Amino acid sequence: MDETREAGRQPRRRKTVSGGKLRLLRYLLAAAAMLLAANIFFEISDIQVKGNVIYSEGEIREASGLRVGDSGLLAARTLISRRIRRALPGISEASVSLVLPDQMVITVKETSAMAVLETASGPVLLSEDCRVVGGFRGNESELIRLRGIEPLETAEGDPLQVPETESTKLSYLREILPLLSEMGLQGEIQDMDISNVSNLQFTYLGRYTVRMGKQEGVGGKLDLMRRIAENLGIGDSGMLDMSVPQEGHYFPG
Repeated sequence: MDETREAGRQPRRRKTVSGGKLRLLRYLLAAAAMLLAANIFFEISDIQVKGNVIYSEGEIREASGLRVGDSGLLAARTLISRRIRRALPGISEASVSLVLPDQMVITVKETSAMAVLETASGPVLLSEDCRVVGGFRGNESELIRLRGIEPLETAEGDPLQVPETESTKLSYLREILPLLSEMGLQGEIQDMDISNVSNLQFTYLGRYTVRMGKQEGVGGKLDLMRRIAENLGIGDSGMLDMSVPQEGHYFPG
């Protein structure tokens, strides 16, 4: 009976670690030790800021929370980016990169002003996507002077807020401003009046009053407007009526 039991027992196999796995484990431990040592001894000695125009380097460094002497490898870069954008609404993008041996570089993209809206409470700077911009450093003559829409109070960096009665005007602006930027027309457009949403008007090249009509086929109207003006003489002026899609009429004046 005992012999039968002994014969039925299987010998236990000792678990061993193969040579390949052991080498990988040693490598990972060594890498972790090196990373820990770098975190302990690597300190930021310089913080550079790139891409800023509206905000100063000091404002961006302060918003980032980074300090000389911090551990560069331990810096939570996504958190730093979010912190900058929260503190400085005029910044739409922020990235943080490590430049060895001891420099951190913060690169920002600011929301630049494209138009200045004249309101009862004063001028409001707007970006091409109709966000309120806090400041502008550049050639003010390139800003589109905009009137005919009265907004609600809107915080810097937020989309322009308007009463419900003005929503169709805002919709028109949200379409035409990005198109003007995309087509390189921003510096060629001056006063824009959107008080009549059925017939938005602006000055083009300082010589033409342009009637855009309703919000339909806006991109095609702008392209046709430019082609008509290119075929006119440098001394010509008057009105360009683009109110009917795929039609354009020039009236000297």
